[in-house]
Amino acid sequence: MKFRAKFGSPGQLYKLVLSLSKLGGTCLVQLTPEQISFAVAPEGTDSSMVVADLRQTLFFIEWKIESRAENNRISFFAKLENLTRALKSVKDNAEAKANKGGVPGTAYLKLSKKDGVPMLSFDIRIGDQANVQHDVPLRLVQGPEEIRAYSEPQLDDTANAVTVLLPYGEIKGLRNVVERMKSVSDKLRLTAQGTVSRADYASAAAGGAAPVMPGAGQLELVVQKDNQVTIRTTYPKLDLMLTTSPPEESLQDGDEDVRLEAEATISIKRLARVLQALVMADCKMHCGVLCLVPGHVVLLKLYLADNQRSSTSEWLPVEPTNACVELTACWPLTLPPSPRCAVIFYLPVML
Repeated sequence: MKFRAKFGSPGQLYKLVLSLSKLGGTCLVQLTPEQISFAVAPEGTDSSMVVADLRQTLFFIEWKIESRAENNRISFFAKLENLTRALKSVKDNAEAKANKGGVPGTAYLKLSKKDGVPMLSFDIRIGDQANVQHDVPLRLVQGPEEIRAYSEPQLDDTANAVTVLLPYGEIKGLRNVVERMKSVSDKLRLTAQGTVSRADYASAAAGGAAPVMPGAGQLELVVQKDNQVTIRTTYPKLDLMLTTSPPEESLQDGDEDVRLEAEATISIKRLARVLQALVMADCKMHCGVLCLVPGHVVLLKLYLADNQRSSTSEWLPVEPTNACVELTACWPLTLPPSPRCAVIFYLPVML
């Protein structure tokens, strides 16, 4: 197998890997001709599963890969701390040159081997001055059983999910709210709801209308302590994303409107850890999607700005069955125009 790439814009990749490093220690990395994928398996009771799919053209101006595996795929395990450190050096060098008005140093990424150990080598060439190299030790994947724990979960697409959109400014506010609520209870109850006309729902299901209904949704967060103290936060007038067909119980004869509602209780510590990692990454976000699947999972997907073209997914196992679900099955919808990079968090439902 052979792999070699030339960095173009390393800053965003560094921020994304930095956020992953706050949620796990070791990651599965998979390279293909089109993308870079990261996966982090849960490593504790308050950790999440993370799946990140990034289009390589976002970060690299040259990309060459050869492998005997299907689709020229190269798969290996690496420490996120080591990847973060190497990417920071690449980013800092590019920014230092740009700030001084000079030409950024050229940085390459390649597979190599030293003393029989596979390496991911970061080669930073600073003009005629010096070369800096970071070698990140790897462990190549030997078989499909090794990556089973990193595989994306599945979900029956008949789940009665409700999905609302959050402006990215609200994501940072959500982190602050959750941090305050964390001192009251270990559990957080989320309720997503919305009301749309039957005609709009039928039109969306037939592909005749956009699946996003402006201002039709609402999100509520509630924590309780000893049935005596209740703290409630509501995000009203959120955009509502429609599924292809409404739940049967929401379609009552004679009703012109379709009432959608989903409720789920999750570990507030897991959500707090996810939001903290996301905010620390400081990526340029556009908006967020929050999907509640009753009895299964709560997921948060954040899209990067319009000039981003990748996807990052983060999953947490569902309690008490330890089952997980697949994001794309939660809403068979047309996403907003221009695909964006996204960070997705899966949070387990506590029953």
